[in-house]
Amino acid sequence: MRRLAWLGGVSVLVVQLVLACGGSSDDDGGSGGKSSGGAAGSGGGGTSGSGGASGSGGSGGASGSGGVAGSDASVGGSDAGADAAPDVSVDALVDAPIDVVPDAASSEIDFDPTTIPESKTSFPSGIQSGDVTWGGAMVWTYYGGTSPLLLRVYRPSTAGKVSLYHESVVTPSADGYVHVDVPALPPHTELFYVFLEGSSPSFSGRSAVGRFVTAPLPGQKPAVRFGGTSCTDNGKAPFPPLSHAGAEKLDFFILAGDTTYNDSANTLSQYRAKWLGQMGQATYQALLTSTGHYATWDDHEVDNDWNPETIDKTRLANATQAFFEHLPIRRDNSSPNRIWRSFKWGETLEVFVLDSRSERKPSTASGPNAQYLSPAQMTWLKNGLSTSSATFKVIVTSVPITNMPTLWDLYAVDRWEGYPAQRKELLDHITGTGIKGTLFVAGDFHLGASAQVEPSGAGAALREVFVGPGGQSGNPLTATLGAPQFEFKTGTNNYVTFLADPNTTPPTVKVTFIDGAGAKLFEKTYSF
Repeated sequence: MRRLAWLGGVSVLVVQLVLACGGSSDDDGGSGGKSSGGAAGSGGGGTSGSGGASGSGGSGGASGSGGVAGSDASVGGSDAGADAAPDVSVDALVDAPIDVVPDAASSEIDFDPTTIPESKTSFPSGIQSGDVTWGGAMVWTYYGGTSPLLLRVYRPSTAGKVSLYHESVVTPSADGYVHVDVPALPPHTELFYVFLEGSSPSFSGRSAVGRFVTAPLPGQKPAVRFGGTSCTDNGKAPFPPLSHAGAEKLDFFILAGDTTYNDSANTLSQYRAKWLGQMGQATYQALLTSTGHYATWDDHEVDNDWNPETIDKTRLANATQAFFEHLPIRRDNSSPNRIWRSFKWGETLEVFVLDSRSERKPSTASGPNAQYLSPAQMTWLKNGLSTSSATFKVIVTSVPITNMPTLWDLYAVDRWEGYPAQRKELLDHITGTGIKGTLFVAGDFHLGASAQVEPSGAGAALREVFVGPGGQSGNPLTATLGAPQFEFKTGTNNYVTFLADPNTTPPTVKVTFIDGAGAKLFEKTYSF
């Protein structure tokens, strides 16, 4: 299949190969050749070096509006449609990106970002990418300078040259925030991006160089390797696990909530200060420059264990605005503050990002109409799970759904178990309709674990992985978690990697917990 995409004046010919958390401290591989080419540029989470996408897989609605990208412009919903491609046969661990053949006359340019000085003064909180699909990505920065700003998205070519896929002049918001929805990118490709100060060819400064991998097209089923963590308390920085995660060159990363601890904040400026400091922290930038991410929130982005029915509405509005200002999230056109959304990585996996906080109604918790998720979110999730063609359905819920031991019941009101009717509705839907490949990924509890959702019965076949904490004191109740339901538990700060392989029989996910020294705490391959 061939298609010609016009990228803001740059045309490329895309050829599809048919080969192919609790209280806070508020001080807050297979065959198949990879595309070669070192990432030009230093700065950030190890983006320099040889290229080649990690084994990503899947589709995702193509994001995208076109042409010149404006700042803080959110275009399209996360479920934007995409034409289905023919099924593509791939080896079990093939990780070769789709080849991209540039029009040399218009897309290959002389460019080496290492010749331009990196300005941490102009970009004090670094850069990020996220909400990546097979056709687009959101990129973010906070700009403290005054010069014109240019964004380039590219792939290294020969020495001193790059294949340019996107270039746009961006204008930060009045408060310095830049969100660019980059459209029409090649699928299943490792790409790099950088913000440049001044005018071409005499740029005066630049941001760090960032990296992300676009998802493959519908119909493809390569292995996907992704990571996740939660609970990084500002007062406990730095976060060594994040630096190690950044060196992994993962396909994507899940921020499962409590990314920043904002409990003492109330005004918008106070929330912004918390976020800007956390995003600019060196270990966070090592991670955020290394791959795209999918983020949700938990309680500490607003306040510890906040109640949507009683929280001050002005404070919540400030926290919500700051959340979206500081993350590369593609806003939904019809509901701009909606956090729940999904992303497909071909037929390999689909990531369902939940909002497990803002739609709760604690006053209904113990009744037959318990609302942990809104009816709209629950319907969306159940329909999405039922209709997903992906082998694995990864449900990102900031708070675990697992049936915890009795000693934990004192805190049940703050998690799924405190809303038993709706918890049962979701689990019965998964087990009762025979939905296969479901994996829950959660945070919040200040512990890492690999657990059966239920100690016995149908729910015992469902698995939940508690990722993190990435930077927090361990939960003393970790000691109460016993086998066989809890196969592994740790209070050690960590991140988790997942190797999802749809091509084994049966399909498998390898789960690896890694600590701040880069040592493996636990590793096991699960069949689905």
